[in-house]
Amino acid sequence: MVIQHVMTTALAPPPIELRFVKTVGEMDAARELMDPDRPLLLVLKAAWCERCPAFGEAVAELATKYQFDYYYTDAADTELVEHYEVSKLPAFVMYKKPGSEPVVSSPATPAMVRGAVEGNCTPVLRLDAEF
Repeated sequence: MVIQHVMTTALAPPPIELRFVKTVGEMDAARELMDPDRPLLLVLKAAWCERCPAFGEAVAELATKYQFDYYYTDAADTELVEHYEVSKLPAFVMYKKPGSEPVVSSPATPAMVRGAVEGNCTPVLRLDAEF
């Protein structure tokens, strides 16, 4: 009788690719390059915002579990706040498909961004550690 020992290892989450944007032109360029199968999520936050760190952590966790293009900006130094009519932070803007109208949530909570991502994004495909 042969006994096989299968070593299991935890799969590391995929790396999170953050892209900083500052202008409406940069955001428009990102939308033009948008993959039709990957929604685009723009997070607006600021260093002085007390709720922004927890919100950022929630988005970072979602970025390891779902497929979307992740952009962020410092709301204290950008024209994007005015363009998207953001009144309170943290906030997010989601484009579901190229050419779609943005969904803007301001102020936003971790539960709100989780709902938007889970409802519009494909889960990251992971291989089972044991087969």
